[in-house]
Amino acid sequence: CLGESITAGQLAVIRDGSFADLYVGDYWEINGTKYRIADINYWKNVGYPESEKVQKPHILIVPDTILGNWQMHTSNSTSGGYRNSTMKNAALPKIISTLPNTFQNRIVTHRMFSDGTWFTTSVDLMNEVMVHGTYICADNNSRQTSDTQQLALFWLAPELKTIGVNYWLRNVAGSQTYTLISQYGDASSDMATSTYGVRPVFAIG
Repeated sequence: CLGESITAGQLAVIRDGSFADLYVGDYWEINGTKYRIADINYWKNVGYPESEKVQKPHILIVPDTILGNWQMHTSNSTSGGYRNSTMKNAALPKIISTLPNTFQNRIVTHRMFSDGTWFTTSVDLMNEVMVHGTYICADNNSRQTSDTQQLALFWLAPELKTIGVNYWLRNVAGSQTYTLISQYGDASSDMATSTYGVRPVFAIG
């Protein structure tokens, strides 16, 4: 446990790129929720155009539980993909506003490729690759991504993938369905109007 907020010393070793005494699996516990280090410099050198590649040292954080429950979309359609979903444009901004203050002004924005285009983002759902290390339920036409590796946290501690509730991932599974992790631990999918947990990923630096 790293405490209840990011200390000046912790922030300094993140920003100087040494990450001294910070390890994948360490966490801050705030208001009963564990915000866990899931990877280090995951997005470094990623981005388009060239000038938008992430160079800032950073750590990725994934909470141990969901931060709310939402539909992926208000209609059973995946047209426009995750980028144009209710989840991305309505739910996640609300989730961002409820994140602990210790993270709020330290979140790293970055460029992400999803749904056929690059766009600037900060707090998102994970995709299947980040959790499983591969695609399982994602539609074959919706797999190109800039998040191409399994998060170190889930490689080292796969039991942390399953948290006892269903939570959404951002991949399109079909014309009406998105991917998710079920409460039983299997890779699954369901209708976009279904209401499931929101377990986001974001970086600080």
